[in-house]
Amino acid sequence: VSQSRYSRGLVIGSFQESFEWQRKNNQNLTHILNVASECNVSERIGVSYVKCAVDDDCPDADISIILPFCVNFLHTAHTSSKESCVFVHCLEGKSRSICVVLAYMVYYLGWTVDDALTHLQLCRPEMDPFPIYLAQTKEWLAHTIKK
Repeated sequence: VSQSRYSRGLVIGSFQESFEWQRKNNQNLTHILNVASECNVSERIGVSYVKCAVDDDCPDADISIILPFCVNFLHTAHTSSKESCVFVHCLEGKSRSICVVLAYMVYYLGWTVDDALTHLQLCRPEMDPFPIYLAQTKEWLAHTIKK
């Protein structure tokens, strides 16, 4: 499994890796955030499962629409207790999930966009954010974070 940890209790991976992670780490997994419209699972037993999705790397999609909900969900889930473990996934764990975690790292954890991207690349070398999603995430952050 090539999912990657970015900080205590925060994991990014693919849809398939989310099942493998849950099977291996069920006691430690508390929340799952699905950001892929094509991944249809209505719930996961034993965890708080939320789906807030955009279409599969569609040129018309706007990831910034889901960012406010996603970063707030991640913040609440990630900081709910010392034992919290949040798994964020899209289909492949390369694009939408990366943009959502990038937004969370910058908005709530205080990282710069460049530092967060460098860290994410080191932790998950297979990341490959869809260019429009990355641009929309950066634009959302620029308009959301007060200077």
